[in-house]
Amino acid sequence: MRGEGQEARGKGQGARGKGQGARGKRQGARGKGSKFLFVCCLLFAVHCSMLYAHCFAGTVIEIDAERQFEFATRYFREGEHLKAIVEYERFLHFFPEDDRAEEAMYGIGVCHFESGRFEEAIKAFSSIVGRHDELKFRFSDVELQMSGFTLKAYFMISECHMKRNATEPAIAALRHLITLTDEGDVKDDAFYKIGWICLEMAEWERARSFFGKISLENREKYQLKRLSAELKKVGSISRKSPSLAGVLSIVPGAGHLYCERYHDALTAFLLNGLLMGAAYESFHKDHHALGALLTLVELGFHTGSIYGSISSAHKYNRTKIRGFIENLKQNTRIGLGGKDEGIFFCFRYTF
Repeated sequence: MRGEGQEARGKGQGARGKGQGARGKRQGARGKGSKFLFVCCLLFAVHCSMLYAHCFAGTVIEIDAERQFEFATRYFREGEHLKAIVEYERFLHFFPEDDRAEEAMYGIGVCHFESGRFEEAIKAFSSIVGRHDELKFRFSDVELQMSGFTLKAYFMISECHMKRNATEPAIAALRHLITLTDEGDVKDDAFYKIGWICLEMAEWERARSFFGKISLENREKYQLKRLSAELKKVGSISRKSPSLAGVLSIVPGAGHLYCERYHDALTAFLLNGLLMGAAYESFHKDHHALGALLTLVELGFHTGSIYGSISSAHKYNRTKIRGFIENLKQNTRIGLGGKDEGIFFCFRYTF
């Protein structure tokens, strides 16, 4: 019996061994199937990528200089300044040696100028000047003349400074141009522009000195005879003395009346008069605290009235001088402008 039991256990172990072998075979089959599926997916992905590359291998995006420049110019003419800047910069990136490179750089500067970004405009116009200086250094053995866009860049740099109310840098840019160019007409344009900048600052004698440097052959062009005659009327500009206005304001309203500010004069007279009368009545009725308070208030209003009269005199003078300058512009000003063979960029200055 014991022998039969051992034989039965041996057969059971053999059966279990066969079952484990069968499971091992099935797991091996599944592993081979997974590897095969992975390889198939990989081959399919490689095949698709090759087909995609084949389909687009012949597609090449070409940027043509002519079309790119016209594209940027169209945006410029339509007033799309930001888009025009992007396209001009793209043109300069791909075609830096193109003959229209300076024109594109100038266009970028004008777009910034028209958009009110004067700092960026100065940088753009200065890059044109820097490009000329670089070429002049590279070809030092050749007398290199300034291009039209380089000349205009100096004028536009000056104009940008004027828009920023920086008059001295505006003058400095033009004076630098005068030292660099040999063209008489360009120098005369610069002298004329500087003269008008000085007029804007009411520096009459300084303006006359720059107008006087304009060549004899161009004096009629700039109407200097008429301009000189008008400048002789500077002495006839009506002015008010700030000191006298302050002294007269001791009498309430008199300073404003002197400056021809009649409404302010009446207001100052009535307000200060009422406060003085109220303070007097308070002291007269032995209301000393109230009288002292009203006196302090009156002193504050009276001091403000004196200061206002002095300010009114300064404002009166500025108004009269500005009116004289504006009348001078209407009667004698001429515009400075130019046109190039390519895109038309206006550089008519406003004084």
